[in-house]
Amino acid sequence: MKTAGDLLFSGDWLEDRQEDEEVYVATTIYGLEDVAAREIEALCKNDVSPLSPPPAGENATGRDDERDERGDGSDKRVLYGHGKVFFRGKKNILYRVAMASKTINRAGVLLSAGRFRSLGDLVDIIKRDVEPEKYLGKKQSFEVRFKRFGNHNFTSMDANAAVGEIFHSMGYRVDLTTPDVTLRGWVHDNRFFFSIDATGPLYNRHYRVCKHPAPIRPNLASLLVFLSGWPGVFEKNPADSGVLLDPFCGSGTILVEAWWAVERRPPNLMSHFRFENMVFHDPEVFENERAFLQNTWVEHREKLLDILGGSDVPVVVGIEKYKRHVDCCLKTLGAGDVPGTCFLGDGARFDEYVAPEKIGGVVTNPPYGLRIGSKKTSLPLHHRFIERIKRIKHSGLNVPLVMITPHRVVEKHLTGLPIERRRVAYGGLWVNVYRVDL
Repeated sequence: MKTAGDLLFSGDWLEDRQEDEEVYVATTIYGLEDVAAREIEALCKNDVSPLSPPPAGENATGRDDERDERGDGSDKRVLYGHGKVFFRGKKNILYRVAMASKTINRAGVLLSAGRFRSLGDLVDIIKRDVEPEKYLGKKQSFEVRFKRFGNHNFTSMDANAAVGEIFHSMGYRVDLTTPDVTLRGWVHDNRFFFSIDATGPLYNRHYRVCKHPAPIRPNLASLLVFLSGWPGVFEKNPADSGVLLDPFCGSGTILVEAWWAVERRPPNLMSHFRFENMVFHDPEVFENERAFLQNTWVEHREKLLDILGGSDVPVVVGIEKYKRHVDCCLKTLGAGDVPGTCFLGDGARFDEYVAPEKIGGVVTNPPYGLRIGSKKTSLPLHHRFIERIKRIKHSGLNVPLVMITPHRVVEKHLTGLPIERRRVAYGGLWVNVYRVDL
């Protein structure tokens, strides 16, 4: 019987596709893949074809010692691990994820996967699996970009050149500056994935109308909001769910992503995608999917506004130390059409701005002391914030806290509470994401 790791790194399930199906791979933040997988499952519902399930009691991260909390995996529709989420379905699934997902970096079509012994072996497997004519027009240019994890006797550039020669020998033109198509590969020790980038980056947002020295990437902000389990995202009436508070809100990205999750807004509804210039693209299916997503979002938003009525009570609230960042945050909230606000003040004393009984969840990315301030100032700030959290906890606060930081201050100061810690790769750093039920 195959393990979850076997499934994740095997090309076998590529062969199980129906004629009109593809296996897709979406990249996301390493350490939060399961959160992105749950979002994709929720987006696609029954339109995602089941992949071969891992044995009972194993998850799909490829690490067999971890347990799958979602049951025995008998109806597993998504596999995830190593900063990636894999799912299988028809074209409309790719289109839906590209337009509606808030948590992924980019998505593509998986062309090949498997285990290899040498670079030549890897090239032979890809040459056996790929059918370039299904995805590339003869006049289209391409580039190959591999990333390696582990020790190998070849470089990423070697892999780029060797695999690129497969396509060049078939008559496709190499262009390393402005290619029409990017082919992306990942090598993990003796295992690999190879894909065609079908979307380009999906983490850009139109609401980012002003600059901040240390902005959080929007898809990471969404991952943190979903991880928190803030009831506003899942309840029918966000007014009854308590305020989502970001006490160190910067330009307001977490606040916007939280509200967009509440109203189920597709963040890339009107974007242009790389697949629109690819051979397999179906404009009619794409436009039908776009219309479906827009109608669903508008209908849900109208219901939300009816529920909220003319209430001037904000659903999301931020606090910022610097006036220029408060001004930036308010502009961001306006650009995102968000019913929220931002206070000028000390986020470590958040309860002076928002009554604790009004808070439904806290999601925050406090300063690390790298781009803003220094470690000498950021650590005391963390300490003061956690001490205030502890004080409020003793008075009956019962909400989720999600906090991303390179420091271990949460573990040191919130002992006795159930703390979930994840190691997350972000911005060239390994940082900690904590989830605490206060």
